Order: sequence, then C-alpha cells, then structure tokens
Amino acid sequence: MRSLVAIAIGLGTPLAIAAFIACGPPSSFDNITGAPAADGGPDDASPPLVEDKQLAPPRRVAPLSQSYVNGLRPTLRWALTPPATGARITLCGDPRCEGPRKEELEATGTELTVPKDLAPGLWFWRLASTTDQSFGPAQETMSSFLLRGGAAGGAPAGSFLDMNGDGNVDLLLIAIYTDPEGVFHIPVLARGTNPDDPTALLVDEAELGYFFEASANASLEATDVNGDGRSDAIIGAEDTRATPPFTYLDIVAGSANQTGVSQVRLAPPGLPPYDAIPSMHALGDIDGDGYGDLIVGTKRSVVAAYGAADGFGPLAFIDQLSATPPPDSGFFPAPSVPIAVGGHDVDEQGRAGFAVASYYGGPPFYTLRAEEQRYLDGPYLDTGDAAALTPATAFTSGDLDGDGKADLVFATIADGKPSVCVFDGAEPRLKPSVPCWSPETAPEGFATSLAIADLDGDGKDEVLVSATSGGVFVLSAPAPGQLAGEPLAIDHGARITVLYPGRPKPAVWAATRADGASVGVYRGKERVRVLEAAAVFPSDPGAKFGVPIR
Repeated sequence: MRSLVAIAIGLGTPLAIAAFIACGPPSSFDNITGAPAADGGPDDASPPLVEDKQLAPPRRVAPLSQSYVNGLRPTLRWALTPPATGARITLCGDPRCEGPRKEELEATGTELTVPKDLAPGLWFWRLASTTDQSFGPAQETMSSFLLRGGAAGGAPAGSFLDMNGDGNVDLLLIAIYTDPEGVFHIPVLARGTNPDDPTALLVDEAELGYFFEASANASLEATDVNGDGRSDAIIGAEDTRATPPFTYLDIVAGSANQTGVSQVRLAPPGLPPYDAIPSMHALGDIDGDGYGDLIVGTKRSVVAAYGAADGFGPLAFIDQLSATPPPDSGFFPAPSVPIAVGGHDVDEQGRAGFAVASYYGGPPFYTLRAEEQRYLDGPYLDTGDAAALTPATAFTSGDLDGDGKADLVFATIADGKPSVCVFDGAEPRLKPSVPCWSPETAPEGFATSLAIADLDGDGKDEVLVSATSGGVFVLSAPAPGQLAGEPLAIDHGARITVLYPGRPKPAVWAATRADGASVGVYRGKERVRVLEAAAVFPSDPGAKFGVPIR
C-alpha cells in the first residue's frame, strides 16, 4: 500500500464529498478511432511493417477483464508506451484463438470501436504496439469480456468470476469446518470447466481451491485488481479473536494454474476499528485506468480502494458518520450494520460510479461519479417524496426496461414496509417518487441480498430478491414506472450471485441456504443442480457452506 488520501467530509451533507484525490497523470486517451487508410492505388501503398521485438505491448484499459458489455460493437481502449502510436488488436472466441471466431484489427491512437457487429458471447483480446514503420510482440495473456448484445448504452454493472483466465465461470464459497480447536471459515473456489455451461462446476473436495482461514463468516467480492486479465478474490472478514475485534480485507490474486495464490492483507492506517463484516462492491473501473476498484462500507465509514498494478493503491474516505448526530439535524444515527454500498453508471458515460446509503435525511442514497484524476462529483439526487424512504440497505444495478441504460435497484423501507425500489437510469435525477414493490408479508431476511439478470434472455433484466428463510422473489418492470413481483418457491435464497447474466441465453445464478446444507444452481427460474455440503465434503460430515457467495 502506497498512501492513504483522505477526503474532507463536511458535517451534515455529502455535498462536501467532491474533492480531488492524488493519483497519476491524466488519461492519455486522444479519442482517435482506428480506421483503414484511404485507397490511394498501388503507388501509394505503404510498405509492410517490420517486427521490432523491443516495442513494448500496450496495456489494456477497457473493457475491464471479465466485465459485461452491452451492444455488439464494443469500444476497446489501451495505453501506449512511446514510441508506439497505435495497436494491432486480436479478438477471439476462445483463449487460445483456435476457434472460428477471430478478428484482426488495427488502430492509430488508444481507442477503437469495433466497426462490425460481433457475435454475442465471450470474447478474448490481446494487443501489439505499432508505429508508422514497425510492430511489436503481442501480449502474452488474453483478457475476456462478455458481449451481451441488446441496446448499447452506459457501463453494464457486473462481471463474472474467472480466477485463472480460462473463460470458465468460477464460484466462490465459504466452507465451514468444526473440529476440537473451534469453527473455521475457509473461502473455497469451485472452478468452472465448460465455457458454454456455467453450471459445470468442479466441486470435488480434493479439487476445490482452498485459500485461507477466516475467523468468522465473510463477505466476498471479485474484480481484476491488478489488470492481468484474471479475477482477484476479495474477502472481508472480522477477526473475532482480537480485542477489540476488527475487520480486515484480504486479496487472493488470480493465477494461470490456480496454485501459489498470493494473499495480501489490507490494513489501512487511520481507519477506525471495525466491529462488523464489511459490505463490499466491486464497482468495475471507477477512474478509467484499467484496474478494478472496490468500495467498502462499515458501520461508520465508506472507503474506496483503487486498483493498481501491484494491488490496491491509494485508499480514499468517501464518507464518515457520527454515532450521535447533532440534535434537530434530521440525520439518521449511524447504522448497526455496515453502510450499504453499490455501483452505478451515474451519467451513462460508460464509467462506474458509487451508490451509497444516505443517513443525512432526504433521499435514501446518494451517487458519485469519478472523472480523470479520481475527482468525485455529485451527489446526483433531488429530494421529494423519496425523502420519506429510509436509508438504502442493499443495491444492484442492471437494465430492467431494455433501453441500454443502467437502472439502480435498492432495498429500503417505503410506507412502513420492507420494499425494493428502482431509480430509472433514463432519468437524470431521482424523481419525486420511485416505483417500489413489497410482498404482503416480508419474510425473514427479505432483500438482504439483491442480484440482477436476464432470466429469460428477452433483453430485459429481472431482479432477484433474497430471503434468509428461503425462497426468492423475482421482480420485473412490465411498464414504465411499474414493478411487479412473483415468489419463486425454492429452498435457497439467503444470498444470491449471478454466474451468467443472460442475453441471449437465459441467466444462470446460484443461491445459498441459511443452514449451510447446500447451494442451488438455477437456469432462468428452474433449478438445474444442487451442491450438497455432505457430498462436497465427505471427509468431514459436519462441514457446511457459509451464507456468502460470489
């Protein structure tokens, strides 16, 4: 960790949050899009480029590895090292470039929008630098993204987990073991084995990727922190054996062969002692530098961790709450659980932004966007009837109406009922009222976990709403300003994660049970597989799964 940079927070409003955070030089993007040279005839033909093995390959910037991309013509961005002036781009449908799907493109500058429709599905890409006279060696590793088709718009809020970069979707779980020395919570990785079938997970006990012991149940996230083309697992847990207990974040770096994974402990100085498992959200790439970023909520603070080549770099305070707000301030007291955090493309410009539960009165959350040099701008919410909503307790983001714009979904209390509401991404501000939905009787743990996916592949996402008591509610937007919900009577639902977001095929998702007995894997609304703890861990009949899942 290189430095800790704090943002001055003015008491009473998140309006004081906007500030410059020190970082590297401004982006080198010059907005030049590659295109074939005009045909000037044989006399004007350029001589072939000569190989220069000393010409360093570009560094991929966007799309971030394993991210979702809307539309069929992705925009690719990279950073060049002088004297390079452009790039050769190789796009393939498999990591070895051995299949029929392959595109070779060239561009001047640092950006290219693919000039033809690509087939929806998983794509891999790598780069080689070029000058007017030469080309260099290509990157050794490929990076992947999931092209979803549909309307092209802002940044899709989501990514899949792939810790070895092979294009197969992995699943991160918690294994809970009990022995005479105590109870042990160990993050484990179920590896994907088939890029065409996200349900094909390797869950044999001998083949699971065991990481390290956590002293209590944990929160799980993943993003490509160091830009190497592989997902890195992020585990937030509480050390209950310390006095007083404290929260920590660990990064497990992805690797090509899943062996020798490195564990890095984030213990930022100056942060208050924690006393709860944090909420976390991998936003994508906040500042457009090609590294995955993270936002973390505790009971008192919200912190952003910016990815870098050697792991998380500068950390920044986004918000700090007082346990006892001033009398008559209208503020809510600091929560007894970690502050809810999420990600949202605030301005539909293709860059991730923050969504943070607001305890300042007024709207139930505020949003911030990051520009070059990590300038945080916002908030972007007007007040109105929405001020009657309580602070948001969970977030997810997707496209409920198929317009290519990211809609922000959040859990709150509306009219005295636990509810799920939607902020339409087509609106520049939070409207005076927002569509909300609540069941007649909210089950235990309602909306503790939210996920979003296109369950039927029709181009519109649905919201999956958890219940720790079991069962899932499926929410859809049948018309503008409306939300409809239906119960899905299943045995799972304590926490939900998406393996494949759907489009053009139905989504694949997984959910845990509160008792840890099993994990269910679903395609659309149908269960296709159950991972029984007793079968996965035959050497320890008392083992079970934890509630968290990624």
